[in-house]
Amino acid sequence: MDGTVIGPGHVAEGSHNTHLINELSSPIHVIGLCDVIVAASPDGILVASKSEASRIKSMLGEQARLPMYEEKRWGICRTIDYAETEDGAVLTRRVELQPGSHTSYHLHERKEEVWTVLSGTGRFMLEDQIYTVGPGDVMRFPPGARHGVKAVTELLCMQVEIGDVLDEKDIERLLMSW
Repeated sequence: MDGTVIGPGHVAEGSHNTHLINELSSPIHVIGLCDVIVAASPDGILVASKSEASRIKSMLGEQARLPMYEEKRWGICRTIDYAETEDGAVLTRRVELQPGSHTSYHLHERKEEVWTVLSGTGRFMLEDQIYTVGPGDVMRFPPGARHGVKAVTELLCMQVEIGDVLDEKDIERLLMSW
């Protein structure tokens, strides 16, 4: 790293060979620690001596965990909540699509998606029909339905996924561009 701090925060004088990487909006202040790395992201916080930091890989192992923050080719997804229910799982995300970008035209066999537009304008394709959406509109994609979302302007949505497979394994991409 060129500097000692990336993101909001401060490494105090005297904290030699210490680095802070903060992807959160809240500042982090490191005082009186030497030879330490502090890394904070929506997926977790790591505070470790530099000589032992690589042990995080063995501690996490092969845990299957959904990422809390993802950068996609079309924008950003931020996981807000995940809950297991008697009927399956429910995942809530804040989704931002950049102007002119779009998701693939795809389907999911084992989950339903419900998108609510918070701001911006866009289009969505459902079973080969195209519709226009804006603030307050709801897009519902049942299991097995072919669908995709396209942003005309920056499109901010809340997405709720309901089903028993809430990861990228339950996706069949039909078209990357539409």
